[in-house]
Amino acid sequence: MPVQISGNNIVVPGQALISGPPTSVEHAFRLGDAVFRRAIGRDFDMNAAAPTDVGTITIPTGKWEPWACLACNSTANLSIAQIGVYTAAGGGGVNLVALTVLASLTGANMSQVLAIATPGQLTATTLYVRLNTAAGVAGTIDMVFVCVELADL
Repeated sequence: MPVQISGNNIVVPGQALISGPPTSVEHAFRLGDAVFRRAIGRDFDMNAAAPTDVGTITIPTGKWEPWACLACNSTANLSIAQIGVYTAAGGGGVNLVALTVLASLTGANMSQVLAIATPGQLTATTLYVRLNTAAGVAGTIDMVFVCVELADL
């Protein structure tokens, strides 16, 4: 049963788990024996001098697998910005979200689901959001990252 992101909501078909705008840095929920964790990074500058790391997201577990990533709460039309998510600074380590143009972020309060490029078990606890192409206008996004904890499986 896949986890889906709809707007700022995390949805598992048939279950109401997390809804509404992100309000905490980390939130956990269970589905059967699996523990899912949500990690949030806020106010990533989409008009910084690119390419550059614009911030980090802390994963609150030691052994995990990526499930979903959402760019949300845009403050402007950021549709030409291009970002990726990595496990090391400077675009190093594992590439979790391949470079993606934020084409859906055409105004304030827009969201875009970002595809996970590299599934598999990981232990990195810090993710680096890398801006590859600046938006050309001042603006920020928040990001929601969902992973399944593997420590007890």
